[in-house]
Amino acid sequence: MIIEFIGTPGSGKTTLMREAARFLEGRGLRPVTIIEAARPCAGRTLLGQVLLRLTPPSLHRALLWQVFYFLSILHRIGFCLRHLALVRVVLATQLRRPSAADVRGRRVLHWFFHLAGSYSFLKSHARPDEVLLLDEGFLHRVVQTQASDCEVPQPAQVYSYVDRIPKPDLVISVSTPRSVCEQRVYRRGLWKHFQHKSREQVSQFLAHAAEVVSLAVARARHNGWPVAEVPNGESNLPASAASLRAQLATSLGAAEPLRKTRAPQPSVSSASDSVILSFPRPARLSALLRSRWRPLDIPAAAIHEVLKQYAVEQRGPARNLPMSRRTRNVVVPTSVGKKVLKLYRPKWHAPTVLYVHSILEHLAERNFPALRFLRTSEGQSFASLAGRNYALFDFVPGAVYSTSFLPRSHRLRLEGVAGRTLARFHRALEGFLPAGSHHLGFASFTADRHCDLSWHIRTVNELENRSRSVNRPEDRVHLDWLLNVSGPVLDELRTLDRLLRRASLPRVVIHGDFGLHNLVFHSPGEATVLDFESARLEWRLSDLVGTLSRYRDRRGNYDVDRMRCFLQGYQAVSPLSAQECELLPAAWRFRKLQSVLQYWGAYFEAGRDIGKLMASRSAMAQADWGLDNAERLLALTYSSSNPDSPDFGNWDKSRVGSLA
Repeated sequence: MIIEFIGTPGSGKTTLMREAARFLEGRGLRPVTIIEAARPCAGRTLLGQVLLRLTPPSLHRALLWQVFYFLSILHRIGFCLRHLALVRVVLATQLRRPSAADVRGRRVLHWFFHLAGSYSFLKSHARPDEVLLLDEGFLHRVVQTQASDCEVPQPAQVYSYVDRIPKPDLVISVSTPRSVCEQRVYRRGLWKHFQHKSREQVSQFLAHAAEVVSLAVARARHNGWPVAEVPNGESNLPASAASLRAQLATSLGAAEPLRKTRAPQPSVSSASDSVILSFPRPARLSALLRSRWRPLDIPAAAIHEVLKQYAVEQRGPARNLPMSRRTRNVVVPTSVGKKVLKLYRPKWHAPTVLYVHSILEHLAERNFPALRFLRTSEGQSFASLAGRNYALFDFVPGAVYSTSFLPRSHRLRLEGVAGRTLARFHRALEGFLPAGSHHLGFASFTADRHCDLSWHIRTVNELENRSRSVNRPEDRVHLDWLLNVSGPVLDELRTLDRLLRRASLPRVVIHGDFGLHNLVFHSPGEATVLDFESARLEWRLSDLVGTLSRYRDRRGNYDVDRMRCFLQGYQAVSPLSAQECELLPAAWRFRKLQSVLQYWGAYFEAGRDIGKLMASRSAMAQADWGLDNAERLLALTYSSSNPDSPDFGNWDKSRVGSLA
């Protein structure tokens, strides 16, 4: 997590940053500045670990600083390559400035690129519980790059710079009267490069700096950045600190503080301590090539018209998102940075879009790493054009490892991170009921499902009638099988529904399609969650079942080690109750039997795609695996939270039910 402070010089950013550090420590987080984070992060690198092993402790402090200095230079190069547009803007702006601005004497470019390397290095090696506090971050650099006593601030230049800098997790804007700032500047002593200037020149610089800060903060808000404003007058530090704590509490929301005393499991604890080695699978490369060769998933004319509703301009050619499947997505360089434009499916009407967007908005308030959408110029969370709905999201940089070859130990570490991420997701959404409506899941915390058992019965009757009219021989084999098992499936769903309802399992907004394929990793220990189209109010066990059942290869074998690492990560943050552990096999079978019928319906919706029928039979095989391996599921669930778990070899499978 990165928190940047911005304010006129002398506004008291550094003082309030110390107050923020104390508050964050009280929430179980570890606030650090660049200087404080440099050596610990250097020690997490391969080079740092080698030096720590081979050299005496008396040299560690000096050597780790050199590691940080060297690697930050390499990261500086990588940052510039990733942010070429920003580098061009900074260089062009500084070259145009008058000599009286003293760009060279103030070492404006030196400190900008120094920040770029440090920022990139620390972000890559920070742990999830660490919060990087910056009082001279990219946003505040606008003072150095845009303000002097001899230049009138240019809003267009400020906006162009802010649009291209990395977005922090939170901006703290310190608001202080200019007269107070000037008093503080003289009280603590003028900067070396300002000591030859008159009081009028210093006052003019502070006036221009205040104007530049105001423009930058306004632009950050316009771009959808979370900004908290804290007043900090002359002699009222307690009131300013109280305001800061209130703003931080609101921004962090109900996010569960990380407990420093928790002992991590060996198999999932060190994901952020090492580099993840990966190599893309051929399928990923072919998907990338196909995305480049095929026409844009959203026509260029539609892109232009939708962006007009957001009052942003396209600044380069759009391209398809390589791994996009069910919906159409394009990456678009815009005047407010790189964005992803999403075209929702035709059946996704306004209430459904609002349902998902209310979840994303709630997660943003809780500072949970998920997609962030932009609002239109009219304040709407999505745009409509020709009867279709669109949304504009921030582009999420990082690595997706689901379609890559990975060392076994690295994959297991990532599964642990995935488990912790899903647990944090569930905790952030506890007690939250989304706005709008969704055709899946429960209607409320007490109401029935939208697609309840009576809906399944009606649907099966319709599917049976439609299936009897299909004549294609290869389809008939699967359809005849479905006609034979549909009755027993409905009977067992009825039995399992009663069993699970009596348990009053906790309902929470689930992701619905969770896994490594929907996680973008910024570092080996931190990931942003993508794709919320299946998010809905459900039993949280349903999310666990959906994720665990993905650890299945083409031969039908399950990777138990990956399942264990995922569950260890999940229960390290949000343990399952004993009742939930016991009912996991029943929830597994319930969800998979539902999938049997849902894929049957999808066969007709997809124009009689035989792949849906095969997926239906696969869902039945998975349901059977959950029944046949109920004791293994129980053992995995209990052992992931308690190594001394009991023996479930004699567990009664009949409690789950059977089609036999």
